[in-house]
Amino acid sequence: MGQSVYSPSEALRPFIRSFTIEEKTESAIYKVLPGTTTVMGFQFRGALSIVTPAPKTPNPQLLTMANSPQLKFSSEPISFTPPDAASTPPAPDTPRNALDTPLTPSGITGLSDSFRFFRNSPGTGTLLVHFTETGAAHFFTTPIHLLFNGSYSLGDLIPASETSHLEEQLTAAADNAARIAVIEHWLIKRLRHQKKDLQIEAAIARIYAAKGQLRIAALGQELYISPSRLEKRFRALVGTTPKKFAGLVRLQAIVNATPLDGDLTSLAYEAGYFDQAHFIHDFTAYTGLTPADFFRNHPTR
Repeated sequence: MGQSVYSPSEALRPFIRSFTIEEKTESAIYKVLPGTTTVMGFQFRGALSIVTPAPKTPNPQLLTMANSPQLKFSSEPISFTPPDAASTPPAPDTPRNALDTPLTPSGITGLSDSFRFFRNSPGTGTLLVHFTETGAAHFFTTPIHLLFNGSYSLGDLIPASETSHLEEQLTAAADNAARIAVIEHWLIKRLRHQKKDLQIEAAIARIYAAKGQLRIAALGQELYISPSRLEKRFRALVGTTPKKFAGLVRLQAIVNATPLDGDLTSLAYEAGYFDQAHFIHDFTAYTGLTPADFFRNHPTR
């Protein structure tokens, strides 16, 4: 099991934050917290599934997540079998009665406002492409907000023949350096040479600087753009509204903080929460754990 992070070439640096190659020898279930960028993944070995709680009554909508009519997703749900004794044990909050939705070898995951569980098969090798906040929009014509809260086959966004050829190249690559070279060559060919939206880039920078604690109306005034125009352009490039993005940035800042002497009340106030119930609700939706449980299990970040 290992993880290697690679920096993109200069041509891709404005659009790609990093490449990560993860290799896992044993089957495991793991949690992924919401991020602030779109992520593309390629399984060059093994397979990956999304793990979801099994409903008491069969509900076909549960496993389609947030799929839109524009993005078809076809895979049969299968019953989840907990890993055996030789496998890495699941996290304490992993759903025990659950279903797997197998993912295609090449996929793309949009922004989300809640945590997700994934399961890898034994001997899985994955190449992850971490876009910048607006990076994915420079490679696909599909508006990025259609990916929100979903994981989709890359074949939903590009021709199937292109996906198959890319998968074959990644599987045949001799080593990680060769895999990175394959994915960089493909991305450079797909790069749409359009100007960056400087107002949206400035809005993202302001949201980060404020750790998500700012009024979106005031942000529009500061950037001389109407609220409706700001929202439309932000959603198409980033994948969600400025308000939702600011909420993700705020919660990400909380998760990465270290409460002084376990003082969660002060942490909540510093993050702009003046209602403890609201803070606990948002934090639990984001991480799957209450603040007390989360920081008890993750004392340092």
